[in-house]
Amino acid sequence: MNRHGILTALLCLVLVVFLGACTQIDTPVSSPATDAQQVSGTDTQMPSAPTGTPANASAESSATPEPATADQTTPTEPTCGNEVWHSADGSWYVVLPDSWAGLYGVDERDTYVTFYDKANADAGYGGTLFTIGIYTEDETYDYLPDYQLLAEHDGLSYVAMFPTDVQCNPEDTTLTNLHASMIDGMQDWVPTCLHFAN
Repeated sequence: MNRHGILTALLCLVLVVFLGACTQIDTPVSSPATDAQQVSGTDTQMPSAPTGTPANASAESSATPEPATADQTTPTEPTCGNEVWHSADGSWYVVLPDSWAGLYGVDERDTYVTFYDKANADAGYGGTLFTIGIYTEDETYDYLPDYQLLAEHDGLSYVAMFPTDVQCNPEDTTLTNLHASMIDGMQDWVPTCLHFAN
């Protein structure tokens, strides 16, 4: 690896560590159980998603901020943009930054939804930006290394999970800069951008 590649890798690692440190101050840290999941055809290590949650569950965002309640779910003015992604069943949606338009992909499953950077995922580097896990009252998520409780709604908890490993190609400045621009400030706006349709 040449000097430029090493510097790029270090920049990407510093960004990931910095963003992780910003939210881990009050977050319990333990060894999470992980399983490989497919994201756009690439293997990516992510915390295991909860089981037994219906696909039509709802979401909201926050960990340090108080969880939203059902009567707080209709936004008057999105704080993060106008790019809106709706769950397959239409019961909840996420308002994303305008700058993400055309750059992100979504992997929606019964118990979680992963938002990822398409360019890095296509290059084989995962590209995970964040995941929203849906947990029942009987399930726990406090083992996750980097998370924010977004909402509690209809007996379900919606939890944002952030990757703790590098999700971009450290040897490609363009891909590293793209990923860095997408995650910049993300842990500040994610808690405000998840809403319920009802």
